Amino acid sequence: MTPRDGMAGKALTLGIRPEHIQLGGGDIVFTAPTVIERLGANTVAYASLNGESENFCAMLPGSVGIRADAPVATGINAADCHLFDEAGIAFECRVELTEIDMNVINPTAA
Repeated sequence: MTPRDGMAGKALTLGIRPEHIQLGGGDIVFTAPTVIERLGANTVAYASLNGESENFCAMLPGSVGIRADAPVATGINAADCHLFDEAGIAFECRVELTEIDMNVINPTAA
């Protein structure tokens, strides 16, 4: 993230897309989903972090074996996170092309 002048001590909002939340990988957070929505190819799990009033949702594979109110380990990768200031303006995030795994873009490139 690119720092901005005058942001020290200010509240920031962490944003992550539902499809970037995974079960058991990345930086682990334990939570218990309160609602599970089975949508065929995908399952959406709604939960909140301990002590937080805001809910988040995770877009998971449709066949995932989770239940409402049963603890699960969810994970995120820092590279998938976005930071927003108090006005909702996103911080700039840059990725060097050398950091991109070309096998993900073109599996036959290896």
